[in-house]
Amino acid sequence: MTFTELFAAAMGLIGTLLLATRSRHAGWGFMAFLASNGGWLVFAWTHAHWPLFVQQLGFTITSLLGLWVWIIGPAVNRWFERAASALRIW
Repeated sequence: MTFTELFAAAMGLIGTLLLATRSRHAGWGFMAFLASNGGWLVFAWTHAHWPLFVQQLGFTITSLLGLWVWIIGPAVNRWFERAASALRIW
């Protein structure tokens, strides 16, 4: 078993654990999934496992969507709310 396989598997498990907790840090599970996807993409590419590669491309898209929904989107909304609040003061 290569380091890439171990890393990808570990990140996948960490991502699942974070999402399962439904804590305020649960969204970071998608960052772990993204790291896992990257590891599996490298593994699949170097070993010519094309079905796995295509599957991980799809999972990468869902990981990016999860990051947007859980982390990036809310951060952007908070920034706009602060900016709007600051403009109301002036």
